[in-house]
Amino acid sequence: MTKKATRLVIIVAAAVLVLIAAAALLVNLYRDSIALGVARSALGDSGVAVTEVSVSSISPSEVLFDAIVLELAGGGTLFIEGIALPVHLRGLKDSRLDIDTVRFVPGSRDSGPIGLAAGLQAFLDAPAATPGATVEIRRVLLPGMPPVLDVAWHADVLNPTLRATIGDFEVFLTTTELAGGEYKGSIRALLPDDTEALMAGFQLAPDDSGFRVDGPFSALLEPLLPALRAVGAIPAEVVALSAALEGTFGFTLDADESRAVEIEAVVETLSAAAVAYRAGDTTLEITVTESTPVNATLAYPSLDWRGQVARSSFSVRGAGSELPPVRLHDSECRSGIYCRTALDLSWDGLEIGGLTIDRLSASAAAVEFVSKDEQWKVTAPDTQLRLESPAFGGRGVLAPNVRADVAGSNEQVSAKIRFSTPDGGLSGSADVSHHLVQDRGELSVESAAIEFETLNLSGIFTDWPYDWDIEAGRGSATAGIRWSKSDAGFAFEGTVAITADSVAGRYADIGFLGFDSRLDAELNSKAGISFEPARFDIALVDIGFPLEDISGTANPSIDESAVNVSALSMNALGGTVTVDPFRYDMDADTNQLMLRASGVQLPLMAGLADLETVTISGSVSGEIPVTIRGNNVIIDGGRLENDPPGGVIRYGGGAATGVVNDDSQLGVVTRTLRNFEFDSLTSAVNYSQDGDLILQMRLKGINPDVDPTQPVILNLNVENNVPQMLRSLQATRSIEDVLEKQLSK
Repeated sequence: MTKKATRLVIIVAAAVLVLIAAAALLVNLYRDSIALGVARSALGDSGVAVTEVSVSSISPSEVLFDAIVLELAGGGTLFIEGIALPVHLRGLKDSRLDIDTVRFVPGSRDSGPIGLAAGLQAFLDAPAATPGATVEIRRVLLPGMPPVLDVAWHADVLNPTLRATIGDFEVFLTTTELAGGEYKGSIRALLPDDTEALMAGFQLAPDDSGFRVDGPFSALLEPLLPALRAVGAIPAEVVALSAALEGTFGFTLDADESRAVEIEAVVETLSAAAVAYRAGDTTLEITVTESTPVNATLAYPSLDWRGQVARSSFSVRGAGSELPPVRLHDSECRSGIYCRTALDLSWDGLEIGGLTIDRLSASAAAVEFVSKDEQWKVTAPDTQLRLESPAFGGRGVLAPNVRADVAGSNEQVSAKIRFSTPDGGLSGSADVSHHLVQDRGELSVESAAIEFETLNLSGIFTDWPYDWDIEAGRGSATAGIRWSKSDAGFAFEGTVAITADSVAGRYADIGFLGFDSRLDAELNSKAGISFEPARFDIALVDIGFPLEDISGTANPSIDESAVNVSALSMNALGGTVTVDPFRYDMDADTNQLMLRASGVQLPLMAGLADLETVTISGSVSGEIPVTIRGNNVIIDGGRLENDPPGGVIRYGGGAATGVVNDDSQLGVVTRTLRNFEFDSLTSAVNYSQDGDLILQMRLKGINPDVDPTQPVILNLNVENNVPQMLRSLQATRSIEDVLEKQLSK
């Protein structure tokens, strides 16, 4: 080569080198802008806008990005790091695209759904557009989800596949094109031991509005719990969940991106579902034993869901106790979580103290449950309670109608209770609450009352074998009780008040009415039950003759099985009878009390014995010691004496009329008693446990018709069987008539 030619080559080479250097400098200075243009050109009109690019290097075949930011048309932003984008003429065909990280930040809820229909179409078209291409992403970060790792997609024209690792799952997505533009495919999530935690098959068909997707699925909920909790489908309070499910699903991807996607599913359980729900320090174990299919919907992108179940039943265990099976009807739940349902449950063989119930059933037509921010609330207004065959002390009792407004939360449960008997008579209300966190509660009973005229005491019991009853008046009760549980144990305290107002009733042929009293008690887990002294008044007790205006004060002691009585008094036979303060011990063999009579009228006493031929005037007073031994009353050494100035006895005849003029002792006594004016009458009083009353009387006076100056002393014994006498007196009147007459006053 000549020098001239050589020189020309050198000049051309130098010019090329200068041009290359100039081009390299230009590309290096403006490579971000050039890369942005290349990326925008590559994405075309896909609905994805490139808003930011950071380039590592550019070559004729590819652009290496440090970072690229994509704004999605439907809302949300993709941050992509470490991506190599081929730019050769054949695109991604038979190429490999490696991406280090993809991070998605969702847009606001009002930005509309992402263009899923367009995205799905692009995904389905990709194998044909980029046959043989492989895309690998080291990790994908989605909000509220565990990282999606090692994503690999291979554009096989016949069977493109997508594989990824999510937590403990290997996830596989396959699609196959069918005739007529339809596709079929499946999504599978496998555990490390190849257990299939999720499988969904689908048939995908394009239509005028976009795509319709339908198919079957099956799932194991236990391994899926973290993902379900992350997307808000399950609250954080659910700490364990196990069930095997199967069902069908379907949804439409509308080309109109303003419309949300609503996925519909019908779900059935293949085994008993079990849920562990933590409420404070207590974990409730809930086992679903029966359920009809669940109709569910899920909206995208809001992820709002809703589920409906016609019937289901489950059991609940926790805090050392187990609830009976709970049956739900017409249940509906939605995201939030908010549930509404009708509820039925029942307990068999309940025992509460002396009360037994064959079955206690509860039903509520409108139960609502809300769970949010690890807090839950439940309300069950107008819950009905039904008691089957209740009994107290082994004796059947009338079952009341009970309704309650129930409310609960993870801090407290409470109920407002109303109860009444079917035909009236008994009614009342109570409020009960228990603080779950502090483990304390309280019970308040207000206006619990029974109208005995509408509902006799015997009417409360299905079998009443006793010969006594309460038939009129009103009884009421109030209570306020508080309890708590601590390391020291269970403790309670409170007050109870029982009031009787104009109560009337009978015992055999003995009637009483106008009983008024109020009994106040204090309850304490350490001190036991104590009573305040209770004043009582009884207008009338008819034992064959009337005892009226009975009053006194009683102070019961449960610990000692005794009652202390003071200020007991009554009106009897025209006088008054008072009783010295005494103690009645129910465990003692005998109890003693002292009666003090004052001004008891002799005519009324004689009238009890039906002495038609004897008239008497005057009154007596005295002391009568009474001993109560079991069911027997004994009087030993009682003493009565007349009140000044004395009285008159007039004996009008009888069996001794024929001897009135004799000088015999009987004749003398008979003549004397025809008109005996006494100024002294004393009598010893004795009463045996057989009911025999013996009066040993000593009378001192004169008969002015015989000898007004001659004092006479008479010693008389009078005997009578008191029970027989009272039965005779009771037989002459009806106790019902007595009560009706007195109550009508």
